[in-house]
Amino acid sequence: MNLTQLLVHHKRLILTTAILLALAGVNAWFDMRRQEDPFFPYRNGFVLTQYPGASVEDIENLVLKPLEQEIAQVEEVNEIRGVVRAGFSQIIIRMKEYVYDTDTGWNNVRDAIERAKLKFPDGVLQPIINDRVVDTPLMVYAITGSNDIMHMRWVAEEIKMELLRIPEITKINFYAQAEEEISIEPHPHILKSLGINASYIVAQIRNKT
Repeated sequence: MNLTQLLVHHKRLILTTAILLALAGVNAWFDMRRQEDPFFPYRNGFVLTQYPGASVEDIENLVLKPLEQEIAQVEEVNEIRGVVRAGFSQIIIRMKEYVYDTDTGWNNVRDAIERAKLKFPDGVLQPIINDRVVDTPLMVYAITGSNDIMHMRWVAEEIKMELLRIPEITKINFYAQAEEEISIEPHPHILKSLGINASYIVAQIRNKT
């Protein structure tokens, strides 16, 4: 008896079996455990550390190496990759594939960073850690050349806009980005002739902002 004959002669049995399987599937769906906020293991992250004014060599020896040495001792860490550019270092971190309790792993990374900070020279800023990265940064570039910081920022924005025209590029982030600021340098002799001091100027500026 071939398959066609089997289906013809046992239609009721096959139909009943199909209905039972469908009901079992529906029942399993409603009994399935659900989470309001499903857990997702974040195995990729990075640490960004700024050292303004330092050379690339100093950043590598005084910042990057202490961080790499301490982070490499974290049991959950599978791979680290360091990048040094003018003014900052970045370490890309990947957890081991079998690690699902990634919160504990990243807490251990934070402890390692605190140990590394004890070896930092003065002037190194607080490391920034991002442990919720889904996509690992593929490339890191530094823009140098001009002493005009705001001009460099404008150049970076222009480059970003051009790169985002490429369909394969989804996101570009800026790190160690300069912000605009206004510097006021009052002349001491003029202040004296007007009978005011620097504190008065500061108070007036605060009242206007």
